[in-house]
Amino acid sequence: GAVNTIRVQGFEWLGSNTDAPGALAAIEREEKAKGKKMAILGAGGAARAIAYEALQRGVEVMVFNRTSKRADRLAQDLGCKAYALDALGSHPYDILVNTIPFEASGELPILAGEILPKSFVMDINHVSPLLEAARERGCRVLAGQAMFEEQAQLQQAFWLHTEMNSKARR
Repeated sequence: GAVNTIRVQGFEWLGSNTDAPGALAAIEREEKAKGKKMAILGAGGAARAIAYEALQRGVEVMVFNRTSKRADRLAQDLGCKAYALDALGSHPYDILVNTIPFEASGELPILAGEILPKSFVMDINHVSPLLEAARERGCRVLAGQAMFEEQAQLQQAFWLHTEMNSKARR
């Protein structure tokens, strides 16, 4: 339902979205996702794309958002579970992905104590106090830059009409 890359082919405009496969390819370079529980913070476009791709790859997805109505709608559309953001602490997960935009306040989107020790944490933001808090709790972390690098490769393949030989195509 979203496009972030376009190309013109003849008289047609073709669209693709590299958010989802880019994010999952970046995660799977570091951590096997299939069969794991993923908690996604946020319910916007990036969260929707990542949740969709994760579900396609056999990941159990839980969406946590500040407004439960938006999370409920996303979960209903995709067939996953939705919760209020403050319920994260009572739902175990293996992989935590933050899609909530970093705000000027510099505050974490969740309490540091809700980051499960030894989990895998990815933040799609360029600046991320969440990743520092996750490191302090013994988590393996992945910055959003990794997702953007994977997206760039997928976008190049789309523009050049070539097939990617990457983990994004699992």
